[in-house]
Amino acid sequence: MKIFVLLASFTLVTSVFSLPKIDQKEIEQRKKLFNYQSPFLPVIHEVISKQKSFTHYKGKLAGPNPVLENNPDISVRYHYFKSTQSGPRPTIIVLPPFIGYTIMDLHIATSFARDGFHVVVPLLVDDIFDTDRPITDIDGFFIRNIVTVRMIIDLLELLPEVKKDGIGGFGMSLGGIRLATLMGVDSRVRAGALYISGGDIPHTLTYSSLTPIERWRDKRMKELNLEKRNDFRKLLNNQVLIDPLHFSDENKKENIYMVLGKRDTVVPSINQEKLWDAYGRPQADFVKYGGHYSTGATYLYKMDKIKKFLNEKL
Repeated sequence: MKIFVLLASFTLVTSVFSLPKIDQKEIEQRKKLFNYQSPFLPVIHEVISKQKSFTHYKGKLAGPNPVLENNPDISVRYHYFKSTQSGPRPTIIVLPPFIGYTIMDLHIATSFARDGFHVVVPLLVDDIFDTDRPITDIDGFFIRNIVTVRMIIDLLELLPEVKKDGIGGFGMSLGGIRLATLMGVDSRVRAGALYISGGDIPHTLTYSSLTPIERWRDKRMKELNLEKRNDFRKLLNNQVLIDPLHFSDENKKENIYMVLGKRDTVVPSINQEKLWDAYGRPQADFVKYGGHYSTGATYLYKMDKIKKFLNEKL
């Protein structure tokens, strides 16, 4: 699929202050940007460790690049935690907020695995914080890093230990933004826990206080001779087609749990509330004085609630 052909077909009515509204026909067109060919199977897992309640594997899955046909094949590395409990089990996709594999990803994954979930952690294939990323590749980043997760789901469906209608997700920050988008384009993900995640990507990229985003934004604005952030926001409104707000709706309300920080400037609180509103205000906890990192850290004592919620939905 050639992304530039599809991009050329869209007509946007833009506003500096809000994400452009699009109709259902255009939403369905944008979902086609996530079309892909099946990954190259089979895949061999490598055992990392064996615990009483799970076995930890890592692996790599490759498939055709979803963005441009003439690009090299794309591959995604992942960690898989297979529960030792018998019978098909629910599986949680944990989407990391950063490139690489961190102690936090491991902690969240093993917490789920110890309670009988299978868990897969697909790693990002490229870094959203790359200061050289052109504005024209924002959509490409999300397409690549959501299609590779869909490839992982293809793999999960082949594993006999996985309950096929019991796939859910957990995502924090950028991981939650990806999860919200993924759930809008792939119905196989039935429920999700979204932590400090938001909608309206142009607004987030324009006003986020996260240092790597500030560096990227300053560099792009200098290249474009833009002095006002509103002008940058308007440009992004015209350019960025992929946004969780386009793919979220109230029909998913019962299968969504959110944690929002009321004083977040990284994924601004207003963006978190926009996503919450788009889902019809699903079950949520608000951290009243929570910035991005202090709210994120609350997962340490909310995991039991999250696991109970996802277990009931899956």
